[in-house]
Amino acid sequence: MKDHEVIIEPLADSEVNNGFINTYLPPSRHLRAAQAAAANTSVYTSTSKQARQQQAAKDPTKKLTASDVEIYLKREGYIDQNAIISDNFEDPYLDLDKWRFHDSYRRDSACRRAVTILADFTLGQRTKNTLDVNAQEKADEQQQQQMMEAITNNPTYQAYVYQLDCLDKDVHLDHFLTAAFVQAKVFGRSMLLIQDDPMTDLPVALKLVSSMRLGRVFIDELTWKVVAVEYLDYEGEQAIIPAQNMIYFTNQDFAVSPNVYGFGYSDLEPVIDVAEINRQLWSVAIKEINKSEWAPYIIVKMVTKRRTQMQ
Repeated sequence: MKDHEVIIEPLADSEVNNGFINTYLPPSRHLRAAQAAAANTSVYTSTSKQARQQQAAKDPTKKLTASDVEIYLKREGYIDQNAIISDNFEDPYLDLDKWRFHDSYRRDSACRRAVTILADFTLGQRTKNTLDVNAQEKADEQQQQQMMEAITNNPTYQAYVYQLDCLDKDVHLDHFLTAAFVQAKVFGRSMLLIQDDPMTDLPVALKLVSSMRLGRVFIDELTWKVVAVEYLDYEGEQAIIPAQNMIYFTNQDFAVSPNVYGFGYSDLEPVIDVAEINRQLWSVAIKEINKSEWAPYIIVKMVTKRRTQMQ
């Protein structure tokens, strides 16, 4: 059998320069665009604290130090005057890692389906506000039942629950919880901004921001509670989102790696290589095999069995 030569057509300039498969990642328009614009899409491209300080020093007008953030939060009354704020924890993922997670969720059907099913299973059809009593060691089951009945039969408490249900519906809480859950699973963390009505101080909207644009995490050094998170699409004090103005989600925030508390881990990290290989096979290899190995054929029906006539 004659050997066939397989010709692979280059998909883009980056693939031509680096060979059949991109050195870092499988071919992807999103990833190629991200890599080409990496220097402009994020202020920080390194998780190293020293490298981040050097980058900030080049353009100090874009970034606030932890001391600046502490002064701002105290001035606006978001934290106690005696609190000490730190940003010593670091993001475990580079920008390139986040683009890999992004592309796997968008282009790999197995990744997307797994995260979507997990969100539906975890959150259910809708959220529900309930009233309950605090568990007390000295209160027996009968006493707890009596306290529960006192709460459920109280019209004031029921009015609060009704108002909360109305607020949840007005701000589309179910939708944004699902969106934040998906982003947290994909990128390790997510954030919902709370927009309050200036007249009533009640929430009137939730705003989902991109997890890929979340920056530093600021914590109280005494309690290690997150007091603010940086959002890279804004500058100066506007880039600092206080804890009171957001709902911050972290996924598996167990700080397994050193110094990454408050950032969380992506559920796609263990399967990212498999997802990329699958995309290489389906988007490049399978298509090229079908192109190069395809050939037309003809079926001829003979009305005789004599070999000489068939020849």
